[in-house]
Amino acid sequence: MKPFKYSIFLSFLLLSLNLMGQDKWTLEFKPGLNFPSTDIGETSLQTGFGFELIGAYKISPQFDAYAGWGWNQFTTKKALITEESDIRETGYSFGLKFSNPFLNFSKTFYVLNAGGIYNHLEVEDRFNETLGDTGHGFGWQASVGLEYFIADNWSLRPELRYRFLSKDLTYLNITEKIEHKYISFGLGLAVSF
Repeated sequence: MKPFKYSIFLSFLLLSLNLMGQDKWTLEFKPGLNFPSTDIGETSLQTGFGFELIGAYKISPQFDAYAGWGWNQFTTKKALITEESDIRETGYSFGLKFSNPFLNFSKTFYVLNAGGIYNHLEVEDRFNETLGDTGHGFGWQASVGLEYFIADNWSLRPELRYRFLSKDLTYLNITEKIEHKYISFGLGLAVSF
């Protein structure tokens, strides 16, 4: 059985070395600030924060397919269920990224993204106990940004993004239809291999 395990390990190692030499993969860490444009019921949301981890594969010189996972938190101005509650959004993103040189500068590109999200919202109290949950559902996102190469395979990616998610939120046996919309500004650090 051990020779079989070693052969599988060596196969994955050789495949990964082959893929790494192609400069087709990108990994990105993107923290950001979130500015909500809607309330949840009668509850106003304050500016939030979060981060996203994104992996992308170059399918042509100008297009990448991407997928990622993210976590975002919003505090409330007015109590939703208790005096102190937070809204947490977690889930997945996927889509296409278009990039092209900006004014013929080889180090700076403008970037357009369009895709979907599969996220859910949770209402949590100050003890991190979940008081309400929407369950996962599909939404969409679009963004515009820049990519500036700071080294051969490293780049900075400032981005302005709009997200939309419409779901039913259930808390205290009350179900309410919500539309969660916000604009996010993030600054990503990406490495290509």
